[in-house]
Amino acid sequence: VYNARLVEETRQRLSELEALHAVSSALRTASTRDEALPILLDKTLAALETDSGAIWLYHPEHDELRAVVDRGWYGQLNKSPMKPGEGIGGQVFASGKTHLSLDLRDDPLTRAAAREQVPPGWGGACVPVRAGAITVGLLYISVPPLHQITTEQVKMLESLAEMAGAALHRMSLYEETARQLDQLQALHRVDQ
Repeated sequence: VYNARLVEETRQRLSELEALHAVSSALRTASTRDEALPILLDKTLAALETDSGAIWLYHPEHDELRAVVDRGWYGQLNKSPMKPGEGIGGQVFASGKTHLSLDLRDDPLTRAAAREQVPPGWGGACVPVRAGAITVGLLYISVPPLHQITTEQVKMLESLAEMAGAALHRMSLYEETARQLDQLQALHRVDQ
């Protein structure tokens, strides 16, 4: 029994390290968030051996969170924008703290608009995605009934979310630089 548990724990750690490496490599090569976020979500879901999750990003101009990529049953959810403090995601965004739920449907923080769309028995985690000290989005990962996200998996999710935040910050700087370059080139053409 001890050997079987040790083998399973070792397999799980290897899977987590592979996920961290795969996400890190993919995020280094992606130049836009439209490229990076699906990779992040897919690799994270694979590492946790599940198929349902989503990434939401904060839009400060409207003070709301919006879904940008989803997989599994998250694709069927009502994806109306969410205000900070509203629902599980809004609470995680406002507090900056990961939220674990054994049953998302019965979680008192689940938004009423989504409650009936959540499959019974599915639990999961909602993790803040930060760029430095600023929360820029959310990573939702769900596991099927009779599964739970472990403490080690939460640490891995938080590491992945931290990598994603740094990559998103890098990409936004790149996009801003590209916009400024386009403006300068346009001004140069007008000047000529």
